[in-house]
Amino acid sequence: MMGVPEYTVGLRLCIRIGFLKILAGFCLGLAGAAWLAGEFSGRQPATVALDVGLSFAHFAILLLGIVFAQELFAKEFERKYSLITLSYPISRRRFVLARFAAAYTLLIGSCLAMALSLVIATIFVSQSYEQARVVDLGLPYVWTWCLIALEAFFVLALATLFACVARSQAFVLLSTVGLFVVARSFSAMLSLIEMDRTLVEQPGHYQVGLETIGFLLPDLSAIDIRAASLYASMTFVPENWWLSSLSVLFYALMLLSIAIFIVDRKDLI
Repeated sequence: MMGVPEYTVGLRLCIRIGFLKILAGFCLGLAGAAWLAGEFSGRQPATVALDVGLSFAHFAILLLGIVFAQELFAKEFERKYSLITLSYPISRRRFVLARFAAAYTLLIGSCLAMALSLVIATIFVSQSYEQARVVDLGLPYVWTWCLIALEAFFVLALATLFACVARSQAFVLLSTVGLFVVARSFSAMLSLIEMDRTLVEQPGHYQVGLETIGFLLPDLSAIDIRAASLYASMTFVPENWWLSSLSVLFYALMLLSIAIFIVDRKDLI
């Protein structure tokens, strides 16, 4: 039970930085971007609106995860606040886990709020144009957001690791964003090279490099199953997405374990 007060502290710290205002801004921005995309789309406005809204949500969750990691860990170590926090009867392991749990709780809440905002925007857009193939906002949509929540778990674990080792908050931002972009795009680049080897010179070298990245990072694009909701069909969903989901979960738990290991041996003075 020692970790429970620290969990509450983590929630308060995240809310204190204006989390509710940030979340409200993201929900309005998501709904607005989805509505504009649908209105300016010549065909299938609901599909376009849903697609743009989901892309916006991925970006918003990434930023929120980084902000939480900076607030709960990077600032604590940079300003030596952790010396006061860890003077209480709480282990460093529980300190990391409790604050991580607090941040992830708010990320789950953010996913729910943005998912609802996107549903409202998509329904509103779909009323102005009747599509031949309607979007599916039922179970496929729910599964899509469940996997976004899994991606959020990975992003938060990655940002937490960087926040525990970084000496500046800019490093947390740049490193997390950089690795996130690589994890989202390397498999698509590999597929393009396999389809057309004339796109780059010496495609073999590129292919080996991209395959190496696949051993170091999980394939986040493989757990993006938005196509099931966009087209009401599983035809365009990446194969073995469930296996990729387990891989993402494994990587996230490994990153979190490394962060705990580092904090356990970190010189806080």
